[in-house]
Amino acid sequence: MNFRIRSKFIGILVIASLLPLGIALIFFRWFGERYSRQSEGIRYQEAAAHLSHSLTHSLRSEIELFNLWRRLSGIATAVGASHVAQPQQSEAGRMAAIEATEALWPTLTAESPQIQGLLQNNLSRQMQLFIAEHRNFAEIFITDREGRLIAATQKTSDYWQADEAWWQAAVQLDADMVSLEGLNYDESAQVYSIDVSLPLYEAGAAGRELVGVIKA
Repeated sequence: MNFRIRSKFIGILVIASLLPLGIALIFFRWFGERYSRQSEGIRYQEAAAHLSHSLTHSLRSEIELFNLWRRLSGIATAVGASHVAQPQQSEAGRMAAIEATEALWPTLTAESPQIQGLLQNNLSRQMQLFIAEHRNFAEIFITDREGRLIAATQKTSDYWQADEAWWQAAVQLDADMVSLEGLNYDESAQVYSIDVSLPLYEAGAAGRELVGVIKA
């Protein structure tokens, strides 16, 4: 009987002595995991901030390069000249022609005469040379002041761009101002990209005149 009492008493003492140790181990494990997660989170935040800074610096450099090329290449003058060459149309006739081309657009391939005319003109060749030298640019195209595509480095997903939010934002900008769109998937270029759009202005009799929009 005494042996049983002693055994129970010893068991109670063992449990009493081990209980704080168990609680301490649980506490240190919980605290250690929490501290480890916090430390890992801080490291990820620092890495993300560093990546964000690097991307911002790189993007700014690329935009400055693109804008400099746009000015030096005389793109706006060439786009303005294309307006002079286009036959005059009524508003109804212009929209009918745009709608007809838009309806036909999905069926056209890179070898179609209409697409070849957009990919092989002087403007397109200038843009293709730029892309060949600056690999961070996946695609460039130009519209006239009414949103019709007039030159591109590859076939775009649409012909008429004036109904797009980026185009409508770009035509509201002053010269040398830039419209940026966040990371999006570009169907025609088949890449995730940050899109850059700039208005094209040319000096005219009435002052600076919007002649088109360029997007990269």
